Amino acid sequence: MHDFLLAQEIYTIIKKEAKKNKFKKIIAVVIELGKIIEHEENITPQNLIYNLKLIDKGNLFNKTKFEILSRNDGLWQLIEIAGE
Repeated sequence: MHDFLLAQEIYTIIKKEAKKNKFKKIIAVVIELGKIIEHEENITPQNLIYNLKLIDKGNLFNKTKFEILSRNDGLWQLIEIAGE
């Protein structure tokens, strides 16, 4: 569930940036993900990507390439989005 809540937060930001840049589709997303632990479980890149796609339902992320980079803290950061 904690993966889903973080994915919702990230999705909201990506959707806002997509609208600002007039992107209909997102082709690439780069996120730095630290060691975020919620309810004694670490949020994994795989679960984060799965939940982002689940929330989106194929609207923006139909053909998106996700890249999740590691960071050495308990934070995350959206590094880049590319779209068309």
